[in-house]
Amino acid sequence: MALYFGTLLLTWWLISAEEGPKSYRAFEAYITSPPGEFVLFCFTWSLIHHLLGGCSGIPSFTRMRTFDLARRVD
Repeated sequence: MALYFGTLLLTWWLISAEEGPKSYRAFEAYITSPPGEFVLFCFTWSLIHHLLGGCSGIPSFTRMRTFDLARRVD
């Protein structure tokens, strides 16, 4: 869920930067408030967690161990 909200926040940032200073000030006022900082923290935490979780399948020993387990089941 935090990745969805973070993507919306990133979209809001890009749109507000394109619209001008008034819109960007509104975005900046939200993002520097405690709820905005909490959303940023959750987005960063979930993004790093997702990234590091995907890295666990990279080593070849994980794939080899899975193949060995499949052979043992047969």
